[in-house]
Amino acid sequence: QTRNSADDASSSGLQDCDNLEQRYQVLLILTDGETTDVERSLQAIIRSSRLPMSILIAGIGVGNFSNMQLLDSDAGLPKLRGKASVRDNVQFATLHEFHGFSDVLLSHLLAGIPDQVVSYMRLVNRAPLPQAEASDGVAPSSETRTLQVASATRSMSASMDH
Repeated sequence: QTRNSADDASSSGLQDCDNLEQRYQVLLILTDGETTDVERSLQAIIRSSRLPMSILIAGIGVGNFSNMQLLDSDAGLPKLRGKASVRDNVQFATLHEFHGFSDVLLSHLLAGIPDQVVSYMRLVNRAPLPQAEASDGVAPSSETRTLQVASATRSMSASMDH
């Protein structure tokens, strides 16, 4: 499943940041076991490291996740046949690691996204656009953005619990 999702994302309109518009995608993969085609998954992840995207993989259930650790960059950037990821854009964790607390798991996975966005922007030698203003003409505060992320995390957590 991982390889198909990453392949689809890398071929479905996600492009290197060549245009003036700045977009960044987050692919959340919920899996109850390991990938069966590690090589193809690694190829997709290596390709995706050049794209404006992060891949969050949440292991749920009691499946075997040993191969999934190979996809995460915690022990070094993934490599395959002389090609390597150019940046860390994958985060993997299991619900079991967080004793069944799905909100903590999601917070852990989401915590790496800001650094991954910055690493992509550095890769393509771009600075982020100025902060957009809200409809009332005032830019959202960091507290507002934190509340929005927390709300999204709770919403995602609730859907995982059902």
